[in-house]
Amino acid sequence: MKVLLVAILACFGVNALADDHKGSDSPEVTPTETLYVYMDHFNNEDMEALNEMLEPPFFFVRGTDRGVYGKYEDFVDFQGLRNSGWNYSKIDSTEMIYEDPKTAMINWIFSRYDKDDNVTATQSVDYLLMNVNGVWKIKGAFTPTNFSTGQE
Repeated sequence: MKVLLVAILACFGVNALADDHKGSDSPEVTPTETLYVYMDHFNNEDMEALNEMLEPPFFFVRGTDRGVYGKYEDFVDFQGLRNSGWNYSKIDSTEMIYEDPKTAMINWIFSRYDKDDNVTATQSVDYLLMNVNGVWKIKGAFTPTNFSTGQE
């Protein structure tokens, strides 16, 4: 019985040390939650918040089109998206591909909608995130097909 008690106490002690070891650079928000926040900022067209979510330079590979951007507005033009019929986007699903304390890769499938709530496009994108001083930042993304960012 004493051995069991010691083993249980040892486990609690190790867990307490592990929690203390997490340190200040362990993000409070998960990588998946970060992408949902990103989508909210995207739908609100909040360029300042979107820029803050990036770890520049930010890269995006869309099919054979590759780009490196210093700011989000160098990548997306909301007026161009609206002109193409975009009204808002919604995440359909997310899947964690890989995660460690410093990096994460998430696949998400999202859809774009017009003002009548009709789906105008559905796309799969793999996002690379980095833990930068305790905050998940988007470093880049990959998608197999080219889709509009409003810049065209």
